[in-house]
Amino acid sequence: VVKAFSSSRDSVPSNAKNTRWSPRSIPSDSLVIGYAHDAAKVEEAIKNGVNVVCWSFLNMVPTPSGKASIKTDLDLSAIRAIRERFNTVLHVAAFGGWNGPHPHPSPPGVGGKEWCDAFVDFNGQNGHLFDGIDWDL
Repeated sequence: VVKAFSSSRDSVPSNAKNTRWSPRSIPSDSLVIGYAHDAAKVEEAIKNGVNVVCWSFLNMVPTPSGKASIKTDLDLSAIRAIRERFNTVLHVAAFGGWNGPHPHPSPPGVGGKEWCDAFVDFNGQNGHLFDGIDWDL
């Protein structure tokens, strides 16, 4: 399932660090979705018609103090360069799935809101690279 945040101001979470965040719209034509971890292959896929890139994977990991945090080994600078070069492509962060790690058990007091806030914070701290999430848990 591809979920992109609406670009309407009311739908942007209130704790977004950069109010200039403007997620891209879901393409109005057919969706050609590709999953990627290796940014080097993505440019060719986009040239061949991919218009939604699901970057795999981001991970929901509790901190030692029991707070929600998001971790990844994706090359965020490479994603940023691709995002800037191809401005009509939607970029979503993939959580879980066939080959992706499923979340650790949540610590007491950590629920959906805290995980959402952790993603919004992570995305804001990284220049809003992602337009939404692919949630496959």
